[in-house]
Amino acid sequence: TASASGKTIDLLAGSDIVMGAGATTTSANGAVILTAGRDASIQTLTTGSANASVSAGRNILDGNAAALNISANGLILNAGQGIATGSDALDTRVSTLSVNAGASGAFVTEANGVSVDTVSVSVNRVASDASVPATASGSAAISQEDLLTSGAGALVLTSTTGDITVNDGSAATSGVSSASGNILLQAKSGNVVLNAGVSSTGTTAGTSVTGGNVSIVASGTVTQGVDGDVSTVGNASVDVRANAIAMADGATSDAQSGNIRYAAATTLTLGALSTNANISLSAQTITDSGTSETDITANQLFIRTTGSASGQGAGEATNALETRITTLAASIAGTGSTGGLFISEADDLTLGTLSAINVNQVANTGLTQATIDTAQSNVSSASNAVIVTRAGSLTTLAAGGAIETAGNLLLQALGTASDITLGAALTNSAGHTSVNAARSLLQNANLTASASGKTIDLLAGSDI
Repeated sequence: TASASGKTIDLLAGSDIVMGAGATTTSANGAVILTAGRDASIQTLTTGSANASVSAGRNILDGNAAALNISANGLILNAGQGIATGSDALDTRVSTLSVNAGASGAFVTEANGVSVDTVSVSVNRVASDASVPATASGSAAISQEDLLTSGAGALVLTSTTGDITVNDGSAATSGVSSASGNILLQAKSGNVVLNAGVSSTGTTAGTSVTGGNVSIVASGTVTQGVDGDVSTVGNASVDVRANAIAMADGATSDAQSGNIRYAAATTLTLGALSTNANISLSAQTITDSGTSETDITANQLFIRTTGSASGQGAGEATNALETRITTLAASIAGTGSTGGLFISEADDLTLGTLSAINVNQVANTGLTQATIDTAQSNVSSASNAVIVTRAGSLTTLAAGGAIETAGNLLLQALGTASDITLGAALTNSAGHTSVNAARSLLQNANLTASASGKTIDLLAGSDI
């Protein structure tokens, strides 16, 4: 204990720092630095309003099981191998956090809200004559930013109460980054705010690239600011779950060749999602945060909206979801004259049966469990549906390509060489129907407007 206000504590060991059962290291608002050449086992470390740093050449260990390990203003954790374990995370109560760990990963459970940012710690070092030299030998200073792991080290940060806010410190880099380790950011009772990126950069063996799966989970809102990009490589997936998800215009999520799944209990506002694999979106209502960029780039896309209020759906009449995909299926519950499905596709589009679009959800252990979503098909809308290809043909397959709407329906293929092929039934139970092909329209299935007085308009630049 350093009981005088602002006095620092500096523990330095060439090998291990081991705090015995029940041992505490406490300052009265003075900084604390623990530096171990091998391992540091932490019982209870408290610094009041000051910052703390724990560094170990090998591992930082939780020495008191589920009890609180470290209470400080800002905290630096740096370990050559690992910080705690997936079965016994390091328990903290800090305002600002920076972590750097090796291939054994980092596992931190925060009691309150925490920001990922730059943390600096400075202590005074006492000389053999009891003085604190004015020279460099009389002090020790450490500064660190971001959350980082190397190799296959997982990176798990859980907040039991409060928000997790990710900033990028002083460098224009990702705020959270692993090599091929899985990443979990979870606010169990709060929000996750990404002002900086979250990325798994991957490891390479020959021609194979392995990335880590990324899960971002909040009981409140996940917010991706304009610099809050999420990315991984290889076949790893991106999994975002929250009450609401808000991506700023310009924010991106990129999974390279892995699936992406965004699931919101209420609203989902899209920036740009991109993968060579498949994407699944679900929310009460889904809108586009911008106006011109491509919102969704993927092979297959499934959209589900559950909100049945007037005006809800996926996209808007004045701002459709811009896509560059191959195959689409959708289930839209929104109603009213402005609700429904609004898609603007860059090139060719097929409506048909999709693969099961599953992702690997990262647990507190750093391990993953795959979702068990089933394969989806067809397009249904409880209100309007507008599906336009800006420069490509539109095809509905006999297997899984049926369209059912209860509002006005427009299928349109723009571009001089663009056709529409209807291979599955098209049924409109409440609105007018227009099918407009720049070149030819081939009808191989029934087209029905079942509500009294509702019209059907078929238009082709060449043949019907």
